[in-house]
Amino acid sequence: ILSGFLQNERCTVLNVYAPSTGQNTFLSKLNLVLSEFAGDPILLGGDLNLVSNALLLRSGRSLPSDRALSNALTEVQNSRALADIWRVVNPDKQEYTFYSHAHNSYSRIDYLLLSRSLG
Repeated sequence: ILSGFLQNERCTVLNVYAPSTGQNTFLSKLNLVLSEFAGDPILLGGDLNLVSNALLLRSGRSLPSDRALSNALTEVQNSRALADIWRVVNPDKQEYTFYSHAHNSYSRIDYLLLSRSLG
């Protein structure tokens, strides 16, 4: 976590690498950490090890955990007013950042989330 000033405005930058299991717990803890910077614009990037929309972000069939993890990420985004900037720019595009040999599918699990106030 880096918190400081960018062009005379206080902001917080986070780089995250979420575990491949226990993402719900990770997202809950991340949301608590983000609450400490509630007044600051936030730039959060990294590997969240989940897809926010299995239909758009996974080439194969959905996994059983996809819906719950998508809901958990949406909760973080909504409670902290964060937008997936790549999805904003590419609303219908299907591109991937990871290939899983175990599931024989591609998915986009890497994100750049920005405070909506920055957009």
